[in-house]
Amino acid sequence: MAALGHVRETYWEGCGADRRKYVKRFRGLVRAIPTRKQEARARHLNVPVSTLSNYWSGRRVPRAKALSAMYQALCRSLAKDEMPVSLCELEQLRSSAAKVSRDVKAASNVSSRMPLAGPETPALLSVPGSGAVPAPRPAADLRNVPSGIVGQTLEALNQAQAAGNRRGVLGISWSASKAMTTEELCATVSALDEGGSVDLAEAVLLGGRERSQADSMRLALALIAAGQTSYAELVMRSALPPELL
Repeated sequence: MAALGHVRETYWEGCGADRRKYVKRFRGLVRAIPTRKQEARARHLNVPVSTLSNYWSGRRVPRAKALSAMYQALCRSLAKDEMPVSLCELEQLRSSAAKVSRDVKAASNVSSRMPLAGPETPALLSVPGSGAVPAPRPAADLRNVPSGIVGQTLEALNQAQAAGNRRGVLGISWSASKAMTTEELCATVSALDEGGSVDLAEAVLLGGRERSQADSMRLALALIAAGQTSYAELVMRSALPPELL
């Protein structure tokens, strides 16, 4: 978000032509709200500001139900002829934009926005079934809480991100992805997504991109059942050979 409450007009680097076309119209809808502050716009649409920011940049495309809810929220305060785009048109554009594959290198986006950890980076963290990886601090040791691996992983990831420890983020994501069950991975991704931490959710999923195609399909199906279809697409596409993408 830019200074003085304004928002950047740039698009997420992974946006293709279809997604940009949708985002342009979606931004027109958001601009119909009589304020230029994204926080106020988010409140008007009943979504977290981090979620709106992801929609605004094109990093994420809302599900049809979420888009309809935002549209209806705006309809309650604007006359029909004041709406800059119809829901039908927006949904058609959204449908095309949602088909655009997520970048399987999305985990690297975490790295690009966070500096390398310095010499003060704490030692190592181990999780069940994996080797040692960097962690934000020794207290976040998943070995001691096998029944609470989801909560501990969330805490460790958030601490690493807050500390600017990209090695910690990527290492914890890789290690936790190897140690977690399908259900635990779904719970972790859902919690991160709800909190607006899309980068971390993608990092957790892509941390296990070496998983077998059968395991990837099981995880994708579980994500679909949990309503996380965009993340299911990410898992499936990351499992495909490059020549099929």
